[in-house]
Amino acid sequence: MPNARSGRRRLLKLTIVGGVLAAGVAAVPFAYAATAPPPPTGFVKICKAGATAAVTGSFQFTVSGVTGAVTVPVGACSKPIAVTDRRVVVAEVARAGFVLGKVTAAPDGRLIDANLATGKATVKVPAGNVTSATTVTFTNKVTPPPPPPTLRVCKVAGPGVKVGTEFAFTVGTTKTTAKAGSCSAPLTLPAGNVTVTETAATGFAVTAITVKGVGTLVSSDVAKGSAVVKVASGATDVSFTNKVPGVTGCVDSKGFFKNHPAVVAKLVAANGGTLLVGGVALTPAQIAAIYGRGSENFLNQLSQQLITARLNQLSGASTPAAVQAAIDAAQALEKAAGGPLTGKATPETKVVVGGVTFTAAQLAATLSKYNAGNATGGPTPCA
Repeated sequence: MPNARSGRRRLLKLTIVGGVLAAGVAAVPFAYAATAPPPPTGFVKICKAGATAAVTGSFQFTVSGVTGAVTVPVGACSKPIAVTDRRVVVAEVARAGFVLGKVTAAPDGRLIDANLATGKATVKVPAGNVTSATTVTFTNKVTPPPPPPTLRVCKVAGPGVKVGTEFAFTVGTTKTTAKAGSCSAPLTLPAGNVTVTETAATGFAVTAITVKGVGTLVSSDVAKGSAVVKVASGATDVSFTNKVPGVTGCVDSKGFFKNHPAVVAKLVAANGGTLLVGGVALTPAQIAAIYGRGSENFLNQLSQQLITARLNQLSGASTPAAVQAAIDAAQALEKAAGGPLTGKATPETKVVVGGVTFTAAQLAATLSKYNAGNATGGPTPCA
């Protein structure tokens, strides 16, 4: 019996010892997890500078991963701030009367990104002590005053108005001018409503008045060529569009139609499928072939300009009387010379229509001028 009791005691001791050992083994990884080292620390320092002596006082900043705001006076720096992130966002709290003008970081290469509008900068902060800290400097300037109200008068060249034609205007009590296709010099005005009036010009009519920019169109009277515009701080443009009464549409050049056969085909299709030139009904394919011919036969040059003028007419472009007379004479000359497909002519080839003698060169020049948008009383170029 003593031996049995002794054996049980030894077994109990072993069991207890085994339990302790098992518990100890199980506790080892738990102890390691509880004592894992914290992430390495780096430091960032915030400095505040003023672009001029007018920037004074203190500014507040926030740092990602750091609780609370950091206050930094102009001309000074914060204490080194401990952070554990390797990329840190430093944000300046907006302050009335000042805007952020520049952000820099030291040492070189520490600045990742800076957004002056939002006042935020992202910097690299390596692990280390205060001697390896990243220093980020925010430089502010005084908010500039709002710009004064300015107004430009612009002239849009409508049908029949040549680019460069000058028009006169009165803005309030100030006289100014603007050329078609451009604007006047900007006028500085007090904020509020101002009346802009175009001086009436013989042979032209105002067809539209529009406003863009910070200002607004209060009212307009195209018949009188006048508008009331409300101007505010910043730039405003008021545009007057003119046209020559009786002129409609616009014109394209020979090169345009040559390079846009689909446009030619559409116009000819709407005209019944052919275009009558010199007594010959031309198809779109024949028109393309004529556009591709050389100038050694002068009739080719005349045919190209005549075809272009007719296509412009089909597009809705109005035709001055002198140009229509040239078209009629060119049609007669083409027919007399054998037609646009097989005929021949020189610059001196003549035709008499309505008692007036025309040469092929004169007709080609008149039609070329019309197709370029330069005919007196004719439409302007489409583009």
